[in-house]
This record gives sequence, C-alpha cells and structure tokens, in this order.
Amino acid sequence: MKKSLDIFYIAGLWKADRGSTAKGVVAVRNKTKELIDAFRNFAIRNKLNVKIRKVKGYSETTDIYVCNSKLRRKIEKIIKQRKKLKKQELLSYFGGLIDGDGTIDCKKSTMRIYYSHKELDDAKVDRDIMLNLSQDAVVKEYNIPTLCIRNPRKFAKIIFPFVRAPHKKSELLKMV
Repeated sequence: MKKSLDIFYIAGLWKADRGSTAKGVVAVRNKTKELIDAFRNFAIRNKLNVKIRKVKGYSETTDIYVCNSKLRRKIEKIIKQRKKLKKQELLSYFGGLIDGDGTIDCKKSTMRIYYSHKELDDAKVDRDIMLNLSQDAVVKEYNIPTLCIRNPRKFAKIIFPFVRAPHKKSELLKMV
C-alpha cells in the first residue's frame, strides 16, 4: 500500500476502534499486533510521539495513541467527507474499517462491517459509497446496524491489498 494512502487506512481503523475520545487525541484500541504496528509506523513516519498502554477488560487490549489536534481534525474531516474521496482512498479507508469492525467468513461467503447503535446514518453513507464503487451492499439492523456486502468475493478482490489483519487477509485470500 502506498504511504500516501495510510492516512485513509488510519481514519477507517480509528473510526472502527477508537480509543480515547479526549479532544486532540487519536487513539486506537485493538488486540491485533499488525494493526497496532500499522498505527505506530504511521505515527513514527509522521514524527508523532506515540504512547502505548495495556487495557484490561473482557480481555487485554492495547491502546495506542498520539496527542495531535491537527491529525485528529484531518481524520475527522476524512470521515465526514468520505463520499468525496477517490477510489483508492476509499478502499484504504474501508480496509481500516474492515480490520477494526469487519468480519469475513469464506465458508459462509459473508463480509460485514458492524456499527454502534448511534452510527446507523454512517452505515447508510458507507452503503451508498459501496454502491458507487459498484459493490452491492445493504444495511441491516440486527442488534446493531450492519453493512452486509452482498457479493463478498467480488469485493475481496479489490479490498485485499488494503486489509492488514492476518486472519482477515487469510479469509479474503480464500475468497479470491
């Protein structure tokens, strides 16, 4: 993946796995080493001071964050204006979103992105974006809003280079 697309991946990952909501903080909370490393490498390349802490809940997760209001505003702007992004930027954003809040199951041939109860409108925006990318998708409201990609094998072919979580890449690879 091109370095210039990293900010869009980080925006998707942050949207999915946002840690602290404090003003000026960009934090990602996750268990997957590769996703923590992706955030760390992005921060280091951008000369940002990275902080890491372990958080104990149902299981131990890593909270990795930077304190940078300019970056926070840029990420929030990307998310707010994502309908205007170019195709590669959108795919990078969706890669981060899938890594954070997505599920991929090649046996059932399903791909889904989950949203919080407050994010139904976001799920609908992402559905519209998927439709603009010629990907059939629908928002279903199970217990929470869920973006269901109707032809996951087709989408797997184009999203594969943008997904970094090893277990999800493995499932995508089986689909293509």
